Amino acid sequence: MSDVDEPSSSFRPWFLRPRFSASSRVDPFAIIEASLTSVKYALYHVVGSSVLRSVCPCNLPANSLLTSALSGFIGGALFTIPFLVFLRQGDDVTCTESFPFQFSLVGAEFFYSMIGGGAGILALGDQSYIGIALGMFRGLIGPLVVFTILYLLLTIVLAIISFVY
Repeated sequence: MSDVDEPSSSFRPWFLRPRFSASSRVDPFAIIEASLTSVKYALYHVVGSSVLRSVCPCNLPANSLLTSALSGFIGGALFTIPFLVFLRQGDDVTCTESFPFQFSLVGAEFFYSMIGGGAGILALGDQSYIGIALGMFRGLIGPLVVFTILYLLLTIVLAIISFVY
């Protein structure tokens, strides 16, 4: 009788079968976000490098955007595994919608991106203090610019929606 009850689920491809049971405490979107940490940090470092090049007229070491993206990607990869392990443990931490809690999450994102930038530069073989400092500074400036643009666009969209309705 069980073969008759679930014929459609047994014929689904592996990528369409549900991975999480109803009792699972892990949010699938959190796992996707943690898995994309490397890509996110690569974007942060490219944006940070672009801003740093356009703002600072001083003679900085000539790191290409590819090097910036690679250092961010490697730094993000160093954080991906611990993020996934912590998510898999499924702590009973409740997410609050308070402003201080959300602000601390954004601050933690800046900090992790900054540390990932320094670690990525070290992994690429640049062991000079100025190279590590620039990698960390790119990791700090990039999320600041990305989050500023993101929140500005969100504010504009919400203002338009509230004006229309």
